[in-house]
Amino acid sequence: MSIDDRDVALVDAIPFLNNTVGKFGHGRFVGLEHITTGQKVLEVREAPAAAIIFDALRHLETASLDVASIVLKQGLEQAWSQEAVSGAWGSTIHQMCERAIASALEGVSGSVSYIVDHTRFLPRSIRARTPRYIRDRHLWEYQAATHIASSKAFRPRLVAKRETPVENNAPQAPANLSQQCTDGLVTNGWWFSKGERAEACFGIEIDAAWKNFADHWNRLLLDEYMRDGGTYRYRRYSAFEYDATDGIFRLLPHAPYEQSKSVNHLNGGFERYFEPLENSFIDHPVLEKILTGFCRILCEAARHDRWNIKIHPYRIVARDGVNGKPAPEGLHQDGVDFIACYMIGRVNVTGGMSMITDASKEFLGEVEMNSPNDFVICNDRETFHDVSSIVAENLKMPYAYRDVLVIAFEKL
Repeated sequence: MSIDDRDVALVDAIPFLNNTVGKFGHGRFVGLEHITTGQKVLEVREAPAAAIIFDALRHLETASLDVASIVLKQGLEQAWSQEAVSGAWGSTIHQMCERAIASALEGVSGSVSYIVDHTRFLPRSIRARTPRYIRDRHLWEYQAATHIASSKAFRPRLVAKRETPVENNAPQAPANLSQQCTDGLVTNGWWFSKGERAEACFGIEIDAAWKNFADHWNRLLLDEYMRDGGTYRYRRYSAFEYDATDGIFRLLPHAPYEQSKSVNHLNGGFERYFEPLENSFIDHPVLEKILTGFCRILCEAARHDRWNIKIHPYRIVARDGVNGKPAPEGLHQDGVDFIACYMIGRVNVTGGMSMITDASKEFLGEVEMNSPNDFVICNDRETFHDVSSIVAENLKMPYAYRDVLVIAFEKL
């Protein structure tokens, strides 16, 4: 087993947990016990280590085993206990129960984090290696409502109704990504690419220039317009125009950002005044490469050469007890022609699963962007999209966040 990410032998873990948990008075059992004469005696026992170890085991069992297995295991435990109480240690029944219980536990593994104080030891997080629990309740409810899931079970990672347009990772010429992305947008309405292929196609390297570009996310400012009261989003905003005839990106005069209430039910219907992109961001060669790559794809996919381009760098932060919401409005469109989400980086977070549906909100697929330069791009007129919340993975670390560049393209 491990404690605080350190591997510890059980024989060493017991005295450590006895001290750590026992100093708060946990693991003390008081009760009457039957004896062979038919009388009962008051027993006081202290087993803090056993109390928290078995509590963690119960949580991981619940997270990992199906209901029928849990019920059967509980029956075996009762039979095992009856043999032990009767003094029949090592009997045939006792050994059979012990082997069956051990067999049931073979697939049970994971971690449980606790808050321990004078009043309780309360699980703060439960993470099973082979979980059966739902990781994204919003996604599960959507799945259930639209009857997409199979009749056997709902799972957080859905199976696409038709072939998910995820790239072929086999080595290919960089130019192929542009054509594949174009074809995916035309055929399916969306496309996902891993970072290494985007880097090859757009001419980007994870080097000093990239790190300088990514550093701009450290200077984003708090979004003070969140009508859910959230303080988890940091951003800036600027807009460009692009004409393929000269290939120039023209910065537009800075203006407030506004969406209609019909598009954004949470934050739509009023002007939002965000700070503009820094000049070093606007002039950065990495930004130019990203925009040039997407414009090449979209000019071909849409057979259109002039675009209004809105640039939204976001940092979504997760804190202890507060999840970060990349898409607080839920499943939505942005009221533009195409929308791209480009991964800059993620630190100490889990979650952030992107889901795409068609215009009827029928599930098409989902992807998780984990690496720099991963991206997903959607035809915003034909699809809806959503992103699940992010959760801090290690609360001992000082920060947890997800950085993306969202780019909205609208025909001129």
